Amino acid sequence: MMYLIHDAIRRDLDRLEEGLHQLASMHAGPGRRAMINALDRSWADLDRYLHEHDTAEDTFLWPALRRACPLTGELLDELEGEHAALQPLMRACRSAMIRALTYYPTFEDATRAADAMGALRGELRAHLQHEEGAVLPYVVDHLGSEWWAAFEARQRKQVGRSDITRFLPWVLDDADPVRADWLRDQVRTPVFATGAIFLRRRQRRVAALREM
Repeated sequence: MMYLIHDAIRRDLDRLEEGLHQLASMHAGPGRRAMINALDRSWADLDRYLHEHDTAEDTFLWPALRRACPLTGELLDELEGEHAALQPLMRACRSAMIRALTYYPTFEDATRAADAMGALRGELRAHLQHEEGAVLPYVVDHLGSEWWAAFEARQRKQVGRSDITRFLPWVLDDADPVRADWLRDQVRTPVFATGAIFLRRRQRRVAALREM
């Protein structure tokens, strides 16, 4: 699930930056309206689930790993510092996206939002790579499958009913097939089938970004 979430974050960062650059050069009409709607949905999902993911790491995952493997303390301090350093970039994106996603965004509005998203994309991609390469091996070695199952259950409870209607479609959109198959094995078949229905709805909503 960590990798699925990281993949979804990377996907949205790429789509958002490229889509904002396209928006800057688009004329008024149905195409631009579709692009604005796609950007709005993608940004809302990224902003929400990135916050929930980082909060779960800082509140539950990293403290558990500190206890299980104290030698990771310095590394986890670095990761928490990276989370903190991302916050000003997120605030800049939120401010810029408010202006870019109006009914009649200017070239300057869309370009500023693209630049803000590009800055976030560079730092966040580096952070995700750092997590995956440096800390996830310790998680695998020192936190057992039972603890990890409880951690993921806590995350699902936090997400709530949007697990089906919003979160599952978010992680499954253009997901790696092997990882998507793994997720299918983890959830009840009716839940996954319902999530697939909402996935198709999401993909229609963000079609302007998926077709770039």
